[in-house]
Amino acid sequence: MKTYINLKDTPVFDAHCFAYNDDILTEDIMTSQYAMIGPSPSYMSKTDRDARVSELALSTGALNKRVHDLAKYLGCESDISEVIKERELRRKSDFPKYVKGLIEDISLKGMGVDTALYSLEEADNFGKTFPGFIKKTFRLTTLVKDLLNTSTSFENLISDYDAAMNDAVKNHGCIAFKSIIAYRTGLNIEKVSESDAAASFDNRKSEPTWYGYKAKALRDFLIRRSLLNCIKLDATFMIHTGLGDSDIVAMECRPLMLWELLTNDELMECKVMLIHGGFPYTEEATYMANVLPNVYFDLSAGTGPAFLEKAVSPERFTDVLRSVPNSKVIYSSDGGEGGPETLWHDCVTAKSAVGYALGNLVDEGIYDEIKAQSIGEDIFYNNSKRLFKF
Repeated sequence: MKTYINLKDTPVFDAHCFAYNDDILTEDIMTSQYAMIGPSPSYMSKTDRDARVSELALSTGALNKRVHDLAKYLGCESDISEVIKERELRRKSDFPKYVKGLIEDISLKGMGVDTALYSLEEADNFGKTFPGFIKKTFRLTTLVKDLLNTSTSFENLISDYDAAMNDAVKNHGCIAFKSIIAYRTGLNIEKVSESDAAASFDNRKSEPTWYGYKAKALRDFLIRRSLLNCIKLDATFMIHTGLGDSDIVAMECRPLMLWELLTNDELMECKVMLIHGGFPYTEEATYMANVLPNVYFDLSAGTGPAFLEKAVSPERFTDVLRSVPNSKVIYSSDGGEGGPETLWHDCVTAKSAVGYALGNLVDEGIYDEIKAQSIGEDIFYNNSKRLFKF
């Protein structure tokens, strides 16, 4: 009989996630989280596209698992319509109570909230409603876009960039900064001189745009500057690695593209978290977290269309835990934007998968059950507590 390490009541800090709201949840919203058609095809109307997304999602194991698990929690029939109906009844009746139940069911104690497009003040306001504590991660890519639009000179942009990072930590208590440059110009980050970065700023309006001005040389320059600032501020640098939504620069998102950056002597002191563990290039992220002293592996248990079921499988987690120092494996969900249920379900899924993965390692004679239980507690809470110092 295979060993299973029960982590049901293990405390959780969700190191990379988003603020949820009390909006209505519909079938269309739920299905859109589980299937996507890449760059919107011109031959399809929006109505046809939405219908196709729904059709595809309803035939995925990932969505059916979420419906089944939510139905079990809510005590209703395992049918998406019934799950939505019961969820909406609870939302309308007492949303804070409903959220509290979800949070307590997974023992979620804290959230590392990515500010995304929100302000730090808005993140603080969300924290007042969350039945636990939050820590904030400042989204650098949003700052870059804003400064590329508003800065009148390269010198002003750099000054404002440094000031914003300093303010985020010293006046707003941010614990980390996050870049999604993999969605903008890719992870092939080159060492750029200040003069070339300034020229990139000056020429930004003459280039094709991609979610704002591309200015690749300038963006690469700012990534290196961000790591240096993180060292000074004792903050963690989070960076998206691997595939993701359909607007990812898919050919330049492999973790090993960061090798030159992260092995630079003046930058190696920076604590770096590889968001999503580079999936599907897991072995690359595993190697980097193993050989680079301050690189951490983000477990990322999200189950949306970008991450497939393999990303949250016991098999993947077993391979990770065989190789990565377990003290450097960090749990996160990447959830929240689709409602509090995403935080809940991603955690339920991750605890199950990690439980089986640790059980595999017990059966292989690598750990005993007591040690495996302790590793599970580290992954879901203690490693984050040490890294982020809360």
